Amino acid sequence: AKCCQRRPARVVPLLGSPLQAPIPLAAPGDQEDDGRDALSLAAHYRENRLIRIGMPFLCLAGMALGAWTVTIPAVDMRLHVVGGVVDTHKLVADDSVLVYSFSEMVHDFWHSKAYFIASLLAVGGLALPQVKGFVWLYVWAASMSSEQR
Repeated sequence: AKCCQRRPARVVPLLGSPLQAPIPLAAPGDQEDDGRDALSLAAHYRENRLIRIGMPFLCLAGMALGAWTVTIPAVDMRLHVVGGVVDTHKLVADDSVLVYSFSEMVHDFWHSKAYFIASLLAVGGLALPQVKGFVWLYVWAASMSSEQR
């Protein structure tokens, strides 16, 4: 019967997946174990502009957001006083009592001889996220085998 015949399997590409035709974008001499050229992650998705451009953009945006978050105040303690003789809902005082930022925290821990905590804050809050972003961008753009990745 016609309904019982086996049809050959069909590969359906999804979002520019690497299952499509081979992409000749490899560094000379780089090959996978099975003889295929080693490709960058970006080359695997050359047909999908959203992924090819969006992924590095998201990484750079995350790095920029991480850098921005260490520049804004971590703590802003405010004194807000309301009252008055005639109008009891009138704002009398609204002032920042204590503004504490990331750099001040690292500075204070360092000068109180808590070197380990200051180092953890600096490495975990500044260095590690930025290094991770640069390594991710390198892995995205560089030609390398899946084992190296």
